[in-house]
Amino acid sequence: MLKKDKIYYSAKFWLIQIVVAISFVFATDEVSLDFTTITEESIELTYNSSNSIYGFQFKVSGIEIVNVSNDVLVTQIGSEFIIGFSFTNDFLPSGSGILAEFTFLPTYLDRVISITDIVISGYNGELLPSLAPNQTT
Repeated sequence: MLKKDKIYYSAKFWLIQIVVAISFVFATDEVSLDFTTITEESIELTYNSSNSIYGFQFKVSGIEIVNVSNDVLVTQIGSEFIIGFSFTNDFLPSGSGILAEFTFLPTYLDRVISITDIVISGYNGELLPSLAPNQTT
């Protein structure tokens, strides 16, 4: 009977080790992005992340952006990219929230808004994989 118990506990131990290892392999720490609250002149880009976000940059096409803002990070509109960062190590907490709010020139024609070349950074500049939002009109 003692040998059976030893085999049982040994098998249980190794099964737990395998399950934990597999969970690490298939774990996704992707930052998923989505467009929400769309009007004729503004749009919100929201995030869902298991990690805190310390900075971002990406290209937006389909609209002419007038302003971009975030309640925590400093945001800038460059010639091609929009960036968000902090000089004081502020960050967007893990979970979900607003990554950026855009104000743009109204267009009454059909438009397709998309985001490309996404770079999102975590603590110490760690690159966080991201999932771009679907294009929106």
